Amino acid sequence: MLLCFDYDGVVVDSFAVLLSYCQRAQRTVGAGRPPQAEDLQTIESLTFDALGAHIGLEREACRRFAAAVFELQRDQGWPAVPFDGIGEVFVELAAAHELVVVTASESATVSRSLAAHGLRAHVAQVLGGESGLGKAQRIEQAMQSLGHARDSTWMIGDAISDIREGKCAGVRTAAVTWGYQPERVLAAEQPERIVRSVGALRDLD
Repeated sequence: MLLCFDYDGVVVDSFAVLLSYCQRAQRTVGAGRPPQAEDLQTIESLTFDALGAHIGLEREACRRFAAAVFELQRDQGWPAVPFDGIGEVFVELAAAHELVVVTASESATVSRSLAAHGLRAHVAQVLGGESGLGKAQRIEQAMQSLGHARDSTWMIGDAISDIREGKCAGVRTAAVTWGYQPERVLAAEQPERIVRSVGALRDLD
């Protein structure tokens, strides 16, 4: 199988640091309103461009907002800690399947974070948000380059947009309940699986 993981909120607990970076980026842009925790928990498209629009930024300001977040990630690093047990599960899954990370964050930042936690060697590709492509397109890229069919590919995420993008790509979808958005919000998108513990990732088939 091909397992496409979102990063923030699925692999690492980055909610506080990402919210802080988004708030700092909004101050850098000097427009809109400061993003709040509820924005990340309920927004339908959890991307930096969409978040910028959600907090009242015009199109060009959204671009500058996203660029400011990426710059903070590069300059400040990504001090996010993997969820308990995720490293062990990644190693086990990678022994039998191919893993990729499809993330709104910058690919180089996420690659460094994975490496810092000893996980980069278990991930075939990191496809970041700086490409400008939606997650559905990046899932398609991963399937094509790694040679996997839609019915043997999963998108595993913690946000409404992860489930929608997975469905748009025609792949199977799993929503995890320990991330950014609550189970009730995710369940409304009707993912194929609701995953309530890190260990239960082993049960995807």
